[in-house]
Amino acid sequence: TDFFFFWYFYMTSLHWAVTQFTPASMEVTPKNSGERLYNLVAICISLVLFPTFLSSITNSVATFRKRNSDYSEAKSDLTQYLQDNQISLELSSLIQSVVVTQYEKKKRAARIHEPEVSLLKFLPRSLKEQMHVQLYQPMIIRHPILKALAACHERTATKICDVAMSQDSLGSMEELFAYGKQAEHVYFVVSGCLRYVEGASHSPKCFQSDVFADHWFCDQVLWVRWMHRGQMNAVQPCEFVKLDGSSFRRIVGQRRMMRAMCRRFAESYLAAINNDVLEGSFNDLGCSTEKLDNIVRIVATASFQASDDE
Repeated sequence: TDFFFFWYFYMTSLHWAVTQFTPASMEVTPKNSGERLYNLVAICISLVLFPTFLSSITNSVATFRKRNSDYSEAKSDLTQYLQDNQISLELSSLIQSVVVTQYEKKKRAARIHEPEVSLLKFLPRSLKEQMHVQLYQPMIIRHPILKALAACHERTATKICDVAMSQDSLGSMEELFAYGKQAEHVYFVVSGCLRYVEGASHSPKCFQSDVFADHWFCDQVLWVRWMHRGQMNAVQPCEFVKLDGSSFRRIVGQRRMMRAMCRRFAESYLAAINNDVLEGSFNDLGCSTEKLDNIVRIVATASFQASDDE
């Protein structure tokens, strides 16, 4: 009996509380001044809380519907395009299946990048610069020459991070670049995996290599006018940062010491590339880290000797 009355009183109290936030009514009413005052306070609180709660639900539902409507409209456009161009049913089904799968994977895997965060445009220049240094410098100093530049002149490294760097992402099977295209960036892989195929064809005899996180490629673009020597595609969703070659050259060219160091490195680097060509290796992956370390040691020694002579 006590158990029954406990739940009866509990449900009655819950029913009364819900009626204070809704137009519903019940038989429990105030019997004295104290109860009536308590009831009035509860009603006043509900006038503030309930509309706020209701509007948040309405906004969430509207946002969800908008996202779904954009996706539904895009999917409808794809279907209409395939029908208007008389693509076969079998190929149309395959295309739609792949597109939907890639869309879902990219939506789950993609990070938010700086251009998508509108509030960052209100950030003072000095704070944005500090943010870029913390974001990009740990990536770029994995490359031996960029690590040497950062050690020699911190301000140059800061400017590279602030001006020349950006973020990007790829979904599974998406193409990053193709054979014969003009190269513009050095890529530093943050996460995921990409597959590089050397040459214009996809023959099984072509050189292939998988590129994983913490690796870079296309660093030739920093020193020479470079055309891609193969094709790079994402094996799985990838995140990477890009260093713009023209911006890098403009920044290091502003300081004589940095310009001289980069010129010496470029000369030795091109000699290493020519040796690779003679050995039959000529692709976008560049020289090994061991070769780059050796070149940097030679360049650093030459730079110190030049400074001593001056």
